[in-house]
Amino acid sequence: MMLSKPGEPLKVEIPVKAKADDKNILETLSIDLVPKSEYERLGISSKILDYKPSISLRKVSPGQQIITIDADTAIVVDQDPFIDIIIGLKWASGAIAKPYTLMVGDVTKVVVKPGQTLSE
Repeated sequence: MMLSKPGEPLKVEIPVKAKADDKNILETLSIDLVPKSEYERLGISSKILDYKPSISLRKVSPGQQIITIDADTAIVVDQDPFIDIIIGLKWASGAIAKPYTLMVGDVTKVVVKPGQTLSE
């Protein structure tokens, strides 16, 4: 969930979802931003890294955690109101790099023409 508005320092919260059988994984879960080389390998813009975001994992209640992403400065929105971030998640028995696309621009200024999708 995007908590910041356009022009404000970035603040995002992403709930960590796990099946009931996997709740014990949350106890060993850790997170980190992946290096720039991972963005390059996946062909994803690493522009977010220029803003030096911080990332943390916060326990909200037993079995429920939230990933928080913060940056001290606002994301500059030029032509593209979206920015990508890749979060590395690790737990005792595995790991995954999960990409997210964040809408940092003004939602009222995004126009999707008939036949288009937001990904075009």
